[in-house]
Formats: sequence, C-alpha cells, structure tokens
Amino acid sequence: MDAWGWLTTIDARYCNENINSPEIIQEFVDEILEKIEMVPIGGTHILWCDTHDPAKIGYSVYQLLQDSNISIHFCPANQNQAYLDIFSCKPYVPDTVVDIFIKHFCPEKYAVGFHERVAPI
Repeated sequence: MDAWGWLTTIDARYCNENINSPEIIQEFVDEILEKIEMVPIGGTHILWCDTHDPAKIGYSVYQLLQDSNISIHFCPANQNQAYLDIFSCKPYVPDTVVDIFIKHFCPEKYAVGFHERVAPI
C-alpha cells in the first residue's frame, strides 16, 4: 500500500543562538516552504511559551500547510535543544529539510527520523 503521508522529525541539541530569534525562525520556515514546495495556510505562529518545566521554556512554532503542518519547539534553557516535525500528504525530500535546519541552527548533535504514514486496513 502506498504511503498516505510522510513525517520527518529532527531532535537536536547544542543549536546556535538563532533558536532565540523569531526573525531567523521565520526565515527558516519560509525557506522550508519554498524548497519543499508547500503552501502555507495563514501565517506562521511563533510564540514564546512558558511551560510547566523551566527547562522546556522557549519558542514554539506552528505553520498550517495545505497538505498538513510544521511544528517546532526550541528549548534554549536546556542545552539549546530543538524538536521539529514536518508532516505532509504531499511528497517531499527529507534531506532538504535537514540541510536547511542545519544551515539555520547549526546543531552539534541531532537525530533524524522519517516515517511513512499508512492507516491500518
């Protein structure tokens, strides 16, 4: 059975200070949209989130897409961590996402996940 959609995740640690810049975060999202040819629905939400855990405080990002969504959370208080998910029912090249992420946020350590989504029959 063909995949219904594709999910790329990046879990990163020791990113650069760009994770604290809403302007650079927006540039990152804009470049992703352009390079993987996704159509945004509405604007990008970039919000500073004070969470229940001080180690998890940081910018949360959400971009609704015609074909699904992009979500990211940055944790500057905890070794400049970042967690990105891109899900789409439109095919795209995951390596493009990884390259753009590295270009903007320069993580010293990161793990990439890729999953084809298919509902069980």
